[in-house]
Amino acid sequence: MAVLPSPEPAVVVPELADSSVNLALRAWTKTVDFWGVQWDLTRDVVRAFKEAGIEIPFPQVDVHLERVQ
Repeated sequence: MAVLPSPEPAVVVPELADSSVNLALRAWTKTVDFWGVQWDLTRDVVRAFKEAGIEIPFPQVDVHLERVQ
């Protein structure tokens, strides 16, 4: 993979959201390699999460209906 060694890649927490802790991976690459590196890193992170048993949640809304008489 074409991630440059300097500056070092880092994982940061840019936001503590309502129902999640959002993470961002910052890695440097040459401009020409950007898209390939982005796709490879995304694939590798999803794969690592799956292997570690970490599920990526999806937005969910529960609706409760009450019968009014």
